[in-house]
Amino acid sequence: LVNVATCTLRNNTFSWSRALDGVHFEQSRDITLVGNVARRNFGAGISIVFLSSNIVFSGAANDASSNATYGIFLGSSIKGITVSQYDLSGCARGIYIEGNVENVLIESNRVHDNSIRGIEFQSNASGNIRVWGNTVRRHTQGPGDGIGGNHMNGIDFRRNTAYSNLTGISVFSGSKDCVLVSNICRANAVYGMYIEG
Repeated sequence: LVNVATCTLRNNTFSWSRALDGVHFEQSRDITLVGNVARRNFGAGISIVFLSSNIVFSGAANDASSNATYGIFLGSSIKGITVSQYDLSGCARGIYIEGNVENVLIESNRVHDNSIRGIEFQSNASGNIRVWGNTVRRHTQGPGDGIGGNHMNGIDFRRNTAYSNLTGISVFSGSKDCVLVSNICRANAVYGMYIEG
């Protein structure tokens, strides 16, 4: 969806895209996604990039699992994004956020059994990003972090539960001004929480 404004996608299935993403938003705004399934795509299940804004994923039965790269990809120069109540599993990364994004809320998602990381931040991810109340489990290959990344700026992690990963929550080099409050990290194989200056 390119240059789309004021649209609702409800109870759709996006699957078996052979080359790219199940559904892709670019320069779009005021989009609501409710009860959609994006599975078994060769790219990401859902991707949001390039000046998109005010996009809300919410409601029951949301699923972005078994995609080759990402369950949900949030690229740079986007703002006003909410991802809530999704089941994300069987991808390389469940949720991937990179670059300068603004006003992003990742809340109450079930992120599990992805091959590299559950929720990952890269490339100076910054701009009022809140990661609240997610359950992240069973990431046991590669870095194997439930939640983690490099060069994170001012990200707020609260009330997340990370268990049965290699590491529950990791904050790696180049990160600054992150807040970690009331998270539960239990039964992780290497570290519960790892913070590197």
